Amino acid sequence: MNAPASTFTATGILLALTLAAAQPADGKVSFWERLKKIAGISATPSLMKGTDDDMPNGGQIWVGTPDTGRSQRITHDSGFRSPVFAPDGNAVLAIKSNAIWRIPLAGGAPFKFHEMSGLSKLVGFDRDDTNQLCVLLGQESAISVQLLSVVTLQAVPIEYDAGSREDRRWVAHLKRWDRSYGETMVYLEKQRKTGLSSEVEWNDVYFKRRNETPINVSRADGKNCGHPSLAPNGTQVVFIKDIGPGEAQ
Repeated sequence: MNAPASTFTATGILLALTLAAAQPADGKVSFWERLKKIAGISATPSLMKGTDDDMPNGGQIWVGTPDTGRSQRITHDSGFRSPVFAPDGNAVLAIKSNAIWRIPLAGGAPFKFHEMSGLSKLVGFDRDDTNQLCVLLGQESAISVQLLSVVTLQAVPIEYDAGSREDRRWVAHLKRWDRSYGETMVYLEKQRKTGLSSEVEWNDVYFKRRNETPINVSRADGKNCGHPSLAPNGTQVVFIKDIGPGEAQ
C-alpha cells in the first residue's frame, strides 16, 4: 500500500529543516563540518580518554606496530613534536622549532619541509584532499586553525567564532593529543611504579580497536611518551618519546 503524498511532503519538510539547522544562517560550512574531514578528529570529544600531557620540549620519534608489539626509533635527534604520517604512509611529518620536518620511513636524514611562525601542532590531513594538512598556530586563547597545502605551501585559516562556546570546545579538542579514527583510537595513559627513592610516573601510548583490549604501544617503562598518531593503513602508530638526562641526542 502506497503512503499518502502528505507523508512524503511532511518527511521532506522535516529533512529540509534538519539540514538547515545544521548549517549557519549565512549558508557557510560550520567550523565543525570543516573539522570532521580531518583525520584523527573525533565526532564525540567527550568520549575521548587518557591524560593530555603536552611534552613542550619534544623528544625522539618512534613508530610502533600494535599487532606485533614492536617499535623502533626513526630519529636520533631530539626536539621533535606532533608527528603525523604522510598520506602515502611512506614518511612522517613533525614539528621541530618553528618548522615542519619530513622523515622518510625507508631511511635517510630528516629534512626541513616548511617553516611557519608559531607552529604548535600538526593535527592531520584532510581525508577529502590529502594535499591539505591541518595545523595549529599559537598557544592558549590565541589559537589559529589553518589548512596548509603541502603542494603550494600556502596556508588558509579555518575561521571560527571565538565567542561561540561550541567553537571554543572544538578548538580545545584540537589541542588534545587523543585521536580517533573511526573505530580505532590512540591515546595516552598515565603509568606509575615505585623507584629506588620515589614513585616514577610517565605516559604510555595506547592503541584501541573497536571493543578489543587496548594495546600499550610504547611500553616505555619510565620514559614519558606522547603525541600519538595513526598511519593511514591503521597498522602503525607514530609517537614521541622523551630522552632522559645524560642520554645521547
